[in-house]
Order: sequence, then structure tokens, then C-alpha cells
Amino acid sequence: MKDRQVPQWNHGGGDVPVKGASMAIPCGTISGVYNGPNPPGREVHDYDWTVTARDANGAPTAVGTASRKYPQ
Repeated sequence: MKDRQVPQWNHGGGDVPVKGASMAIPCGTISGVYNGPNPPGREVHDYDWTVTARDANGAPTAVGTASRKYPQ
């Protein structure tokens, strides 16, 4: 995740092990260090998320992106 107003802020990242063809990822599934969107005070920031699917060997197979203001 990238905060466009503060691009140097590290929001971390993580891994989500997926088994089968499920497209839903339950809340709390991300392992690793992840700091969600939390702009200071009453500011609204723009966030870009990138998710990369990898095969069993770690090679990228697909990439998805989304953007959103927070809070909206």
C-alpha cells in the first residue's frame, strides 16, 4: 500500500496463503507487518494498493491494483 501524500511512509506488507479457488480473504489473514490507512487528524489521503499473486515457486502470476481515498 502506498500513501500518495506521504509516499516514504512504510505501510509494510504481508503474505496471505490461499488454498483452493477461494476469492475471499478473511479479515486478519495477512501475516507480516501491515499498517493500514490512518492519515493524521482530519486529513484525507489517497492510497494505492497492489496485490501480487505468486505460484508455489514465488514467480508472479497476476497483479491487481486499486486506489481509494481514506477516510472516504
